Amino acid sequence: MYVLKLAGIKALRGLIGLIRVLSATFSSAPPAPKPSRTITLPWSKRGSQGSKIRFDVWIPSSSPSSNDTRGKWPIIVNLHGSGFCIPGHGTDARFLRFVADKVGAVVLDVDYRHAPEDPYPAALDDVHAFVQWIRSGGYLQTSILEKQQDGQPSLETSRWDRTRLALTGFSSGGNLVLTACVRLHATGGPSQLPQAVVAFYPSTNVAESPYAKPKVKPKPTKPGKEGKPAGGVIPPVVRQLFYASYLPPHVSRKDPQVSPLYADPAAFPASTTLITCEGDSLAREGEQMYEHLIGGPNKGAVHLQVPGQGHGWDHMVKPGTHAEELRQESYELAARRIREAFASST
Repeated sequence: MYVLKLAGIKALRGLIGLIRVLSATFSSAPPAPKPSRTITLPWSKRGSQGSKIRFDVWIPSSSPSSNDTRGKWPIIVNLHGSGFCIPGHGTDARFLRFVADKVGAVVLDVDYRHAPEDPYPAALDDVHAFVQWIRSGGYLQTSILEKQQDGQPSLETSRWDRTRLALTGFSSGGNLVLTACVRLHATGGPSQLPQAVVAFYPSTNVAESPYAKPKVKPKPTKPGKEGKPAGGVIPPVVRQLFYASYLPPHVSRKDPQVSPLYADPAAFPASTTLITCEGDSLAREGEQMYEHLIGGPNKGAVHLQVPGQGHGWDHMVKPGTHAEELRQESYELAARRIREAFASST
């Protein structure tokens, strides 16, 4: 069975990789921004000798003293979308540059292990360990972060504020930032939660069969080319392959560290923001997650449903379209929520 899963995922990886190359080649959008630095570290926390972890560092354009009385940058950790299986590190570049500058925060875009080679809980283990590394100030003892290279800026890790942390994620990365909160709460209580979490079109109910999810698709939001939607539809058979590859048979799909919809609402920070897409089959469970949160003690949760767009729309917009405007609005909301959460913690 594992061989069949691996063959299916490898075929999808090849197809998606080709689509990304073609999209980048023929896109009319400006080139995506580049991170300040890409770091690869030995990572013993992965439990295998010689294991490494990679992350991109995005340094904000302004100095910390110009927009923060502490004179330090807070930290945002981002997780890319992958269906838990597809490598996608670096695909959130436009959002990462935007949020780094708009919030005035260091953004660490972390790669994590993928199924089926590394099924659950490998990805969640990576995220949890990385957050603990940040919280403990591990980056302050890591000399490679401060090594200067030609043409690369200083990362100034002494000016990173590990007491203020936000998590952001897209699709399966959205699932992982939510389940990371569940684990942080379970292992350390409310004090271990980040100040804010933002999940874009996350999978919140892996227990629900992909064939039972709503059959929706993107639809125009305005007449003409300007209103053409962006984003896609993930066929149930593909989502089923993702779920089966990610989760071993013995793992309950209703485990809160798998499906955050089943978690205690207290396991999430007051500033929890869910952004869903009307033309995405995951929109319903995202809305259910929001209702679950505000039905408990988390009255500060916010849900934005983006009209007309499909899954991953913000990565596929064309310049001059309404989809581009909607992307800007959603990114502004995410940045504002994080910025306000950091300000309230001072």
